Amino acid sequence: MTYLSALHQELENSQDTEYLKMKKEQSFCRQVLKDLYNNGSLDLESYETLSKSIVRIKYFKDILKYCKKYDKIQNRKLM
Repeated sequence: MTYLSALHQELENSQDTEYLKMKKEQSFCRQVLKDLYNNGSLDLESYETLSKSIVRIKYFKDILKYCKKYDKIQNRKLM
């Protein structure tokens, strides 16, 4: 394997890891948002808007931060 192909393979693997991590965090956020909706903390419109916004990187980090803060209060763990 050449240096360039090894470097390319390493990049693909790191992207896969980041992608899987992001998918896991998105799933976690969806679960927290569903909990917030079910306990009445979010109305239907807010729940739907936030759920759709999770897939947008621009908003995802802020939503994740909010979900982690809520989750810490509930003493749950990131899956």
